[in-house]
Amino acid sequence: MRGMVLNELNIVHSAVVDNVLIDSDLNTINALIKYYIKLGETDIVGITEKISVTMEQCSSGYVRANYKEYIEKKSKAVIKSYKKYGNDALELIQVDKVVITKKELEEIDAINDKKIRKLAFVILIYAKLQLIINPNSKGWLNTTSSNIIKEAKINGKLTDNLFLMHELYKSEYIYVPINAKKTSIRCDYIYEDSEVAIEITEFNEPIHYYYMHLGQKWKKCLECGKWIKVRTKTKPQKYCKDCRRKMDAKISAKAYHNNK
Repeated sequence: MRGMVLNELNIVHSAVVDNVLIDSDLNTINALIKYYIKLGETDIVGITEKISVTMEQCSSGYVRANYKEYIEKKSKAVIKSYKKYGNDALELIQVDKVVITKKELEEIDAINDKKIRKLAFVILIYAKLQLIINPNSKGWLNTTSSNIIKEAKINGKLTDNLFLMHELYKSEYIYVPINAKKTSIRCDYIYEDSEVAIEITEFNEPIHYYYMHLGQKWKKCLECGKWIKVRTKTKPQKYCKDCRRKMDAKISAKAYHNNK
């Protein structure tokens, strides 16, 4: 999901063991800082050197000088947090699923506007992800209104979409501090004790789980993993349009070559 890193364990394993980057340079560096400090490295120069070597092994285009200052500053902050909070500050994030309960869905379904329901579903996912990462977050989100709107797949002017967010505030679904220095949103419809309704395990465009809750049929492309809508039961799609086009082109090229 936009604005969140949910797979630091995979990021570190891929970088350290496989020498492959599966996320951005910054997200990888942030995970590696916690990893090397947890291994016992507390010298800033040593941390910087280890991360630089790892990143160079993963990417021939990595330039040490571009990240040296960032690594040093971030490492100092993580070490300070480690001294205050202990090993909790060094835990590598790995979120495998988010559970949406029946009571939470009922609250969302009670909203009489389709777009606002989609926003509410995405806000709930962000809030529950943050609860997994930080159990003391108490429903507060660590993302922006822009990310929420994009994840809900709502088009239109930003001002119009922010009005939809305001409707959630007026209905007391969310709380937004008036005098906050930055955008802060708290989700107030989390009901963990209710029975499980949906288990979200794919965090690339998870709004599709709400579409499926509404009765729509969706699946992942077997080639690229993109969401595709199932429009027929007799011959369900296996691939998205782009992958299908590429595969057809390869088949045609092979047939042409064989007939020459």
